[in-house]
Order: sequence, then structure tokens, then C-alpha cells
Amino acid sequence: MKNICEQVVEDARYLEAAGMTQRQLTSLHHRSKETFSSAIYYWSNRENCNPRARSLDYAYRLRFIAREHRATNQPLDVLVARALSKSPVTKI
Repeated sequence: MKNICEQVVEDARYLEAAGMTQRQLTSLHHRSKETFSSAIYYWSNRENCNPRARSLDYAYRLRFIAREHRATNQPLDVLVARALSKSPVTKI
């Protein structure tokens, strides 16, 4: 079974290939800018995969969107809106 870090890397790669935009990705993150390469780097290079609460919230949003997209092929903008509705982002 994959740990959360491995799952997020897999989901980020999937969502990038599926056409998620950087704007959509950034809207899910607690910082003002996020890229697929920075997300993959961060989650790939965790010596101790024990992310903080804000990072876990972000991970769960990504996981939700990837899982739903794989299952339903709904438009990413719809899934992003659903993820943000379920788990709003507080920017820092």
C-alpha cells in the first residue's frame, strides 16, 4: 500500500497529464503559487512522510479530484469546485 506522499505524487502526475491547469492547482494550495513540479518535488522528497495539517488538506483535495476524475471523467473545473466546497483553502 502506498503512503500519502506516494499517492499525492501519483495523483499530481495524473492530474497534470489530464489537463489540470496551474491556476487550478494553485487554487487548491495554501500558498499563493503552486506548480506541478514543486508539488511533485515536495511530496517525493519527504524523508519522513509526516506532513502538517495544511499540507494534508491540500493532499486530500488533490486525491479527491484525481479519484473522482478517474471514476467519472467529470471536467476538472467541476471537480476543483467540489473539492474547494468540501474543504475550503485558507491562504497564508
